[in-house]
Amino acid sequence: MVMRFMRISFAGIILLMCSAWAVDDYPVLIYICPRAQTPPRIDGKLNDACWKIAPLVTGFTYYNRHKRVPVQTSFRVTYDERGIYFGVICDEPHPDRINIAPVPRDSHSIFGREAVEFFIDPHHDHSNYFQFAVDASGAMYDSRAFDVTWNSKMQADTIIMKDAWALELIVPWKDIGIDAPRAGQVLGFNVCRDRYLGVDKEWSNWSQTEANFHDPERFAHLVLSPTVKQIGNLRDEFRKGDRTGVLRIFSVQPPVQDAFVEIVKQALKRVEKSLAELDATRIKETDSATAAELQRRIEAIRNEINSVRKQLATQPIPQPDKLSQMEHHLNKLIYNMRTLIWEARMEALLSGM
Repeated sequence: MVMRFMRISFAGIILLMCSAWAVDDYPVLIYICPRAQTPPRIDGKLNDACWKIAPLVTGFTYYNRHKRVPVQTSFRVTYDERGIYFGVICDEPHPDRINIAPVPRDSHSIFGREAVEFFIDPHHDHSNYFQFAVDASGAMYDSRAFDVTWNSKMQADTIIMKDAWALELIVPWKDIGIDAPRAGQVLGFNVCRDRYLGVDKEWSNWSQTEANFHDPERFAHLVLSPTVKQIGNLRDEFRKGDRTGVLRIFSVQPPVQDAFVEIVKQALKRVEKSLAELDATRIKETDSATAAELQRRIEAIRNEINSVRKQLATQPIPQPDKLSQMEHHLNKLIYNMRTLIWEARMEALLSGM
């Protein structure tokens, strides 16, 4: 009876260790931001040529659950040497009910009106971020995290249309601690919306948060006009903070498929490195049963790696969704290898009972 209890207990521990993978399965969003040859005029109209070469994205979800809101928001992002520009269109079936009475700068009442919030983590460190907000009247708010005494030189303008309202915003680089933007630079960011004209309030976000918008670990990634190679080299940066969801890339140039091929190649290198470290541990393992179990698992992982390599070498090249799933699977292998030595020891112990 004691032996049976021990087997169940060990099995439970192994299950608990493996289940750690499912902490957060939200998609990891990557926006490839083009550089504007001519910056947009900040008038809320979004009719400048630079917006046409920037990816248009949508698919906003409730802030506290991964379900799309019924009234959607879409946006584009571009940049130049001066700053980063956002162009947003908020679908709205009741534009006649929008409150456009002016409110003071940095008034928290903005968040009780029709507004869009922007979060920027300029150095992608998941801690030092800035918040900006613009409501439908054009009123503005900015803060360093929760410090509302901080002010930027942000500029914004809005327009109200027959079935939507729109805004354009510029945030100067120097205000968020960037002297000059670099091609291939990655920033954390999110775009969120406060809507009150429906039956219930709708607080929504583009990149899914857990409990509120101030969730920098779950921000999306903004990459400034990168090459395909630079995107691949940022693979670990996208996975920073143990982000385990599938990667989704939004790009006009370079092509999404090319970007994913480079990311999968980098994931393969990362798996090989982790596998070499695991094999070195196996060689040093003094318990023969554990060493044998490790060898079995290492060979199984190698077989999976070889399968991915073959798929990557096929013609035609797999489509972006397939490549994303391949990278996701490789990331799971990397994640699980952290605890593989302990799982092997437990498996060896259980098999000897």
